[in-house]
Amino acid sequence: MVHHKVALADGGLDDEGNMITLCGDCHRGWHHHVEGWVSFDLFMKETSKVDRKAHSQRTKAGLAKASANGVRLGNPHIDDARQKAGETLTAQKDARSSNIRPLIHQLRQQGFSSLAAIANELNARKVPTARGGQWHPSSVRNML
Repeated sequence: MVHHKVALADGGLDDEGNMITLCGDCHRGWHHHVEGWVSFDLFMKETSKVDRKAHSQRTKAGLAKASANGVRLGNPHIDDARQKAGETLTAQKDARSSNIRPLIHQLRQQGFSSLAAIANELNARKVPTARGGQWHPSSVRNML
């Protein structure tokens, strides 16, 4: 089975960097026993006690066989999941903007008039960007 490390509904992407193949038992184990209280990395570290490479090869072979037999693989409700993911990302962006925008306006009132000056001040105050990086004039502009 293909498991998304970050669920589509939580903003995860449907690409190789966010997916891993797991057998049905491991996939069910993740969702029913450990999800929510242990990180995916810790889960994978714990499962390394089993020969994950051989396990992964068996799973991939099984998926290939099922696909060759006409079994439709993947989420049967992928369009709904993508829509929900988009709505979640939009809501998170809107919430973040509503928290940062007043601070940017306050900085403007304090004399920080350029986008670069505002970005520098946000960095000096250690205000994180949405992804935890540095503020740039363009990222300030995108918040306005």
